[in-house]
Amino acid sequence: FHWAVNAVSILCLIPLYTARRMIIAYTASVLLSFIPSSLIPHPESIPIVGASVIVCFFVGFMGVWLWRYRRLTFWQLVLFTVITVFIPNVATGYHIAMFIVGLIANRIEYLINDFKNFISR
Repeated sequence: FHWAVNAVSILCLIPLYTARRMIIAYTASVLLSFIPSSLIPHPESIPIVGASVIVCFFVGFMGVWLWRYRRLTFWQLVLFTVITVFIPNVATGYHIAMFIVGLIANRIEYLINDFKNFISR
């Protein structure tokens, strides 16, 4: 089931994939994997860099747009991410952390693009 959800999510999120965003997502997931699982909120968290944490990054990245235009869908995604806390052998702390990193990355990318537009005037 976990693999199937990842596969469908990857296909649905293809428009968000750029080389820069993939590098940021991968780097963030690798850095998070060095945090001992005892510091991540869920005791069964396993420090694994997998497709699902990358998917959570892009879901978080998309979350800013969803918050603005489709608030119900945003809360459904948050609820789905939080529900993973109760699934055994899933690195839930890393999933939630990457969701938050995706939200932050979106805001940083927005600020950089806004600054570039300001400079080019």
